[in-house]
Amino acid sequence: MSSFLLKFLPILALACILFSSCKSPQPEAGTKTETETPSLSKDDQQIWFKLESIHLKNVEFTKDTTFNQAINILKLRARELDTTPYTKPQNPPQQQDLSQFSHIHFGALKFKNVSLAEALNQICKGSKLTWEVKHGAIWFNKTPETEPAPELPDHNKILLIRLHAYQLGHLEFTEDISFQQAIDMLRLRYRDVDWATTKPVKSLTSRSKQDYAKFGNRKPGALVIKRMSMAEALDLICGRCGLKWKIEDGGVVFSEST
Repeated sequence: MSSFLLKFLPILALACILFSSCKSPQPEAGTKTETETPSLSKDDQQIWFKLESIHLKNVEFTKDTTFNQAINILKLRARELDTTPYTKPQNPPQQQDLSQFSHIHFGALKFKNVSLAEALNQICKGSKLTWEVKHGAIWFNKTPETEPAPELPDHNKILLIRLHAYQLGHLEFTEDISFQQAIDMLRLRYRDVDWATTKPVKSLTSRSKQDYAKFGNRKPGALVIKRMSMAEALDLICGRCGLKWKIEDGGVVFSEST
């Protein structure tokens, strides 16, 4: 038995050396990698969708209203105006203790036909705070005194968030549908959502008409899209047509995948 093992020990050692040397190559320092689309959890996508789609009809705060009181009022209004079906969070949300902000006043404000996201922007600006969506909830942070207040999200970022947040219920394409017709159907779905903001983002594929002459006649084939985000639908349709998409100047543009 011992002589049998001795014969195979060199072979086993060689196999171990070869296995250890076959690791995936790591990118060298300074090597640029292709930028990937930022990913959001399903819970965070739902929150962003509601912040953009729910609009306050008429809400007024006096100069005596505290930050915490304003946030509680926004929560109540959001529950009253939210018409989307309840979706159980994938993970329990991590709630923030807001008692540290209870003494903050932001001044008199009046909102009329304003999205929840824009209302949060203005309240936080007056309170010298910032806000973000993470861990399935909205979190607030104090603005560093040594740094300027952060700018509002640019049009590209807003459009990217919307494309990931908006879920297509059910959409079917037959085999004879062209690329242009498929994108036009997505554009109609995008327009059906009330995306009103202080500075409206350009509509979906605002620059894509220039691409139709080159790509419009391609056909993605028969497709059934169900419970898929608009970004995932664009990935699928473009992949079937040998194309890729990106966001540029507040709109979606298309190009060859290679």
